[in-house]
Amino acid sequence: MKLKSTLIADQLAHRTERLNFINSCVAIISVSAAITGCGGGGGSDPSAGLTTDTSNVAAAPAPATSNEAPAPAPAPAPAPAPTPAPAPAPAPAPAPAPAPAPAPAPAPAPAPAPAPAPAPAPAPATSSAVQIVGDCVASGKGTDYQVGPGTGQLASLDLVPWDKLVAGDTVRIFYSATPYKGKFMISGNGTASAPIRVCGVKSSTGQRPVVDGQGATTRRGLAYGALLHETRSIIVVKPLSTAAWTAYPSYIQIDGLEIRGATPLPAGTTPTAANAFTDSTGVVRTYDAFGACIWLDRGQNITIADNVIHDCTNGIFSKSTNDGDFAVTKNIRLAGNHIYDNGVVGDVHEHNVYMQSVNITYEYNRFGPLRAGALGNAIKDRSVGAVVRYNYLNGGAHSIDLVEAEDFFNIAKTYAAYRTAYVYGNVIVKNG
Repeated sequence: MKLKSTLIADQLAHRTERLNFINSCVAIISVSAAITGCGGGGGSDPSAGLTTDTSNVAAAPAPATSNEAPAPAPAPAPAPAPTPAPAPAPAPAPAPAPAPAPAPAPAPAPAPAPAPAPAPAPAPATSSAVQIVGDCVASGKGTDYQVGPGTGQLASLDLVPWDKLVAGDTVRIFYSATPYKGKFMISGNGTASAPIRVCGVKSSTGQRPVVDGQGATTRRGLAYGALLHETRSIIVVKPLSTAAWTAYPSYIQIDGLEIRGATPLPAGTTPTAANAFTDSTGVVRTYDAFGACIWLDRGQNITIADNVIHDCTNGIFSKSTNDGDFAVTKNIRLAGNHIYDNGVVGDVHEHNVYMQSVNITYEYNRFGPLRAGALGNAIKDRSVGAVVRYNYLNGGAHSIDLVEAEDFFNIAKTYAAYRTAYVYGNVIVKNG
């Protein structure tokens, strides 16, 4: 009885083991279809009479007999290696950023336009180009003296009361086909707003009235003082010989005239009223070897403009001395004049202009060649603070000769502008 119980227990244990094995096979089959069956146990089937659901399990092979070696359980097929996850496709390399377009080359700077060649100075400058002076009209601030061929006008220059001119007076010399044969002196004082003015009224075609020193007559009794003041000039600016020692003319303007003919007679020539001049005492005399068409002996604030000046020893001359500031010609303006054919043959001391002043300005003038054979300069200047600008200069041993003060050195060096000059904007022509 005990044996039968034991046998039954063994059979139950064996069947339990077999069921566990079958369950294992089912578990494996569910994992992989490669397993087709499961092996059995001993020679008899301890599970006979037991009911087991194997509908989902493949039939197992018959168990081996007692004469056969038990068949080894088949080695389970190895689980297939998992398919490796495909390597991720490499991310495409980003397209390289396009290279920035090169900055356009800067446009080349335009070639600078060539500077225009400076225009030559006008010949000479006139009111139509540069306003040098206004028209020759009465100022309305003084007496209007008219010299000319017209009715009611003074017939000759010696009829003008030169020694009586005051601020605001105007002497208007009208064009005449016949030159005016006269000499005169200006000694009065104008003002900045009412200068004393001697001016030429031009013809309808622009011709200037001519003041001719050859054959000229001086106003009788005009107090020149020393004779040399008469023999050296056609027009002189100086105080009357009867004035105070420190007197000097001021605010004088001479413009719009043609002035010519203050030259000495050739050696051996007898002076006559026709080829020389008659002085203030009625005596016929010849001109000095060193003279000028216009001589500034003493004076301040003087303008000489828009004149034609030729055939004198010096065209224009100014003088200053060491006697004091009153004896210095000062604030002089030479503007828009045409100056040529002056000088002395074979001599270096006479020039188209020869100036010794303080604060002198040369502007818009036309300087032509000196007299043939003359050895002087276009401009010789011994001034303090000279300004030489916008002139046309042709000829002369030197076109512009700036040298030391001579007759007023002690006074000249006291001025702040001593040894100062400004020269610019001139056209200089030299042949030879």
